[in-house]
Amino acid sequence: MLDPHFYFNSLNMKHLINLLSLILISNLSIAGGPWVKKKGEAYFQFGAGIIPSTNQFFYRNNQVLYTNRAITDISLGLYNEYGITNKLTFISQIPFNFVSSGHSIDTTSILPILKNGNLAGFGNITLTPKYQLLNGKLKLSGGIKFSLPTGIENNLTGLRTAYNTFGIMPIIDLGFSKNKLYGFIETGYNYRTNLADDFKFELEVGYKVFKTVHVILNFNSKFSTFNADNVPSLNEQTGLYANGQEYSALTLKLSSPIKNGFGINLHTTLINLHGHLVQKSPSIGGSIYYKLKK
Repeated sequence: MLDPHFYFNSLNMKHLINLLSLILISNLSIAGGPWVKKKGEAYFQFGAGIIPSTNQFFYRNNQVLYTNRAITDISLGLYNEYGITNKLTFISQIPFNFVSSGHSIDTTSILPILKNGNLAGFGNITLTPKYQLLNGKLKLSGGIKFSLPTGIENNLTGLRTAYNTFGIMPIIDLGFSKNKLYGFIETGYNYRTNLADDFKFELEVGYKVFKTVHVILNFNSKFSTFNADNVPSLNEQTGLYANGQEYSALTLKLSSPIKNGFGINLHTTLINLHGHLVQKSPSIGGSIYYKLKK
C-alpha cells in the first residue's frame, strides 16, 4: 500500500487548531472488553479524534481511488458506562461529527465531481446493555448494541455524519487480566435495516509499563456482507459511512490515570491492513475519562 498523503483543506484554521488541541487531551477510543461495573459505579469519557484531510481512499482488491476534493473527518463524543446491578451495565455513546470537502479539485480522479461543503451533526447514537456471564480467571460477557440513524447527509457533496440505518448487534466479549497484563476479544454481528449487515472482530492486549501507564495494541476490523464491485456513487465516494464499508487496522494506545478518578487516553493508527470505502489516512485522538466509585 502507498504511504498516506495528507494535506489540509480550507476549513477555518482557527477552529481546526482548537479541535486539534482538544485531540491532545481527548478520543473516541472507548472502553471495552468483558468487564462490567459494580452497581452504582460509572465511567464517563469525553473524546475527540481526527482522520486528517486526504483525497485518497481504499477500494476493493487493495486499490486506491482518488476523490476530486480532500475529505476531513473530525469527531467528538461522550461515552458512559453505568452499573445497574453487579452483573448488568448500561452503555451509551453519543458522537458528534464535523466533515468537510475542500475547494481544491484533483483532475486525475475518475469519480464524479463533488461539490465542496461542510456538514456537522450527530453520528450514530448507540445504547448497549451488557451482562456478565462468567467472572473467573476468564471473564465473559454478552450484550446487544442498538444503533440509531441520528446522522444527517448531503447528497450533493457526498458528506454524511453517520450510517443511515438502524442497527442491532449481539456482542460477545472474552478476556482476562493478571498483574500488569490484560487482553480481550470482542465479536459481533450487526443486523442493519437499510444497509448491508457487517461482522466485527476486535483483539486488544495491554501491559502496564510504568507505575500507572498502560501501553495497548488494538486490532479492530469490520467486514461487510455487501459484495458489489460497482464504482462508488456520489454519496459513497467520500469514504464517509458508506454501505459496504470495511476496514482492518492496528492501533497503538496509551492510557493512564491522573488524579481523583480522572485519567487520559491517547491513540494513533499504526497501520491500515485492509479497507474498502474508507479514507486512506490514520485516525489520531485521545480522551479524558472519569471513574465514579461507590
